Amino acid sequence: MRIFSLFELFLVVFSLYAIFKFEGGMRTLVPVLCLLTYCVSTLIRTRFLMG
Repeated sequence: MRIFSLFELFLVVFSLYAIFKFEGGMRTLVPVLCLLTYCVSTLIRTRFLMG
C-alpha cells in the first residue's frame, strides 16, 4: 500500500518538473502520461483492495 503512495507522489513531482524544465511537446506529453499512469495505478489499487 505504501509503495503506491510513493509512486503516485513521484508521478506528481515528475510532472511538475516536466512542466517547468522540459520544452516543446514534452512539456505537455509528460504530465498527461503521468496523469494517465496515476489513474491506472489508482484503478489497480482499488481492484486489489476490493478483492
